[in-house]
Amino acid sequence: MSVPRYSKPNTRSKLCLHKNALQKDLANIDQRFSSAQPVLSAFAVFDVMMVPPPESVNFKKYGLKDIETLAKQFYDESNLNYEVKKQQFQAEWGKLEWKKVIPKDVVDGKCPTVTITTWTVHHMLKQSSYRHFILY
Repeated sequence: MSVPRYSKPNTRSKLCLHKNALQKDLANIDQRFSSAQPVLSAFAVFDVMMVPPPESVNFKKYGLKDIETLAKQFYDESNLNYEVKKQQFQAEWGKLEWKKVIPKDVVDGKCPTVTITTWTVHHMLKQSSYRHFILY
């Protein structure tokens, strides 16, 4: 089967139109979400495999800047001054300082039914301070 001659220019012009439209869409997405990179990067703080050992000098300060970035993005700060807000978020982050108690078989991947993420979520939801989350 061959393509008729008269349809080739038409196909080429449609292809150019689609290409231009896609380039405009990509430019729009880049422009619209360029400021999201710091916020998306800050979510890496929840990777429990990146937490320094408890005896490390960096353990106490781990995640504070990332949590501050997330707090600026997701919390209403209009009624709080900066210091109060900062202390509040650091206290919330402190509730997660149990990160190094993950069972070894979960960390090593030897537990086929539980991943590190599911173990972490279950552990968080067992704490009374997180009971306000509704699970369906």
